[in-house]
Formats: sequence, C-alpha cells, structure tokens
Amino acid sequence: MEVLRQYNGNLQNAAKALGIDRNTLRHTRDVLAADPKTDDPAPAPAPHTHQRAKRPTRGGTEPQPASDDVLREAVDMVAAAGGNVARAARDHGLAYSTLSYRLMRASLRGLDPANPPHGFEVSQISETTNKDGDVVSRSVKSRPERGEQYTVPDGHTVKAKSTLVDADGRVVQQWIKTRSDGIPLEVVLDAIREALSDLPPVPMIAAPATVADNMLGVVGIPDAHLGQYSWRKETGESYDLAIARERLVTLAGGVSEMADPCHTVVALFLGDLTHADDHASQTPRSGHPLDVDSRHAKVLIETVYACVDVV
Repeated sequence: MEVLRQYNGNLQNAAKALGIDRNTLRHTRDVLAADPKTDDPAPAPAPHTHQRAKRPTRGGTEPQPASDDVLREAVDMVAAAGGNVARAARDHGLAYSTLSYRLMRASLRGLDPANPPHGFEVSQISETTNKDGDVVSRSVKSRPERGEQYTVPDGHTVKAKSTLVDADGRVVQQWIKTRSDGIPLEVVLDAIREALSDLPPVPMIAAPATVADNMLGVVGIPDAHLGQYSWRKETGESYDLAIARERLVTLAGGVSEMADPCHTVVALFLGDLTHADDHASQTPRSGHPLDVDSRHAKVLIETVYACVDVV
C-alpha cells in the first residue's frame, strides 16, 4: 500500500493519517499481500474487546436496598416463626442469607425493636394507629448502649464535673474528670516503716514533773525544702540534705525548750517539705527547673529520717 511506503511501514502513523484503526490497516495489508489482485478486501474484524461477565449475587443478598415495608415484613416473618430465621426463610421460600440481610437492614433502620443494632439500645418506640386501632406505622429510636455503673478508679479523686441539662434543669449527660492522688497512702506508710526499721532506738528522756493537760503543743515546720541544692558562691548560702536535717532538729529542740510542758505535742509539717515533687525536678505548674539533689529516692528517705529526728 502506498500509504505504508510513505510511512516506512509504520502501521500506527499510516493508520493515523488515514483516520482508521491500526488493526483494520493491518488486516488490509495482509489481504493485499496474500492476493495483490484483490481490489476490495474483506472488511476487517472488529477489534476484540474483553467484557467481564457480571458475577451473580452471592447467597441471595439484596442487590438493591429493600424498602421499609419489605424489611418490616421480614421482621414479622421471623416473629411468626418464633424467632427462628431458618424456619421463616424456609416457610416463605427465601434464602437464609436474604432474610438475614433484611433483618440486619431492619435493625439498622430501627424497624426491629427486638433487635437494635449492635452497641445500641432502644430509647423510644412510637406507633400510629388508624380509626380501628390497627398499627399502621411504627418508628423506633435507638441510642448507644450505656456502659456499666461508673466508679472512680482506685487512687483517683473527682477533679471536676461538667453537666448538660435540659430546659427544665434535668440532667441529660455528665462528664466526670478525675486526677491521680499521687502515691497511695499505704505505699508511703510502708516506705516509712522500712526507713524507720534502720534507725537505732531513741534514748528515753525524763518526763517533766508537771504537764498542762488542757494545752496542746504544736510545732509547725513550713518550707523545709529538703533536697534543695544550693552553692554558697552562687546563692550566698549553701543548702543540702545534711544542712536541712540539722536545721530541722535544732528548730524542734529550740521550740520544745521554749514551750510550756504539754501533755500532747503535734509536729505539723506544712507545705514544701521537699523542694521537688518528683524526678522531673521542675515546678509542677510552670515547669521551671529546680536546683535539687538528683537522687530523689534518697531525698525521700532522708526526709523521713529528718521527720523522725524532729519527733
């Protein structure tokens, strides 16, 4: 063919120039090559196209969403069969999977009060009747299932409550925020008992000749800041665990000497007994760094010893 010679046998370019399909041009070329006298070659076969056959619906599931009437009918079928889905499907000539599918759709649409969707519970059922008292329509509202009775976790206390109320002031929903109580008291007491077991017994001292039964002595010790680590050349005065413990004992002894003899004395350790709350060595609210003894466990044990010394 002349056009093929012009394009050096390139089928794609030649077919494009003629405005025909490349397969058609190839067929024409092959026919002419087999019989040069043929003026009107047989038309080329249409290009083969692959068409995937539609897969039949499995198990009889609904190809299109069923109407509410169909779904209610499915619910009634199963109810009439005593809740037996297989028997209801067999009695009505339906595939088991088809009836199961309709029941699932009915549940999701709230049309089956006996079987709300998984994780939901029926909150309201409304029915409309005709003049003869027959139910002509029913609507079912569902809501997420409520969990178990809430209890505050061990080691936590209620920090805050947020409450949603309706127009009449009745509680609709409530959010509870908790916070950790820190180290449980029993753990603290066990640590104190263990620390005290290493201390030698305190020598007995002579009791005063008279005591005031109607007086209560209180030794208040605020802002001890045990664990603070200060260097005199930087801060003007040095401070560490040993210095803090010595000062506490001296303070308690001085107060005791000045006080009148009392039947009972309370050693009251107030805020900031230690300089840092934990290993982070920062202020809890603002995160400011603190100069502290980095051995936090030792700071806690030495604090117990210091309190014992005071007592």
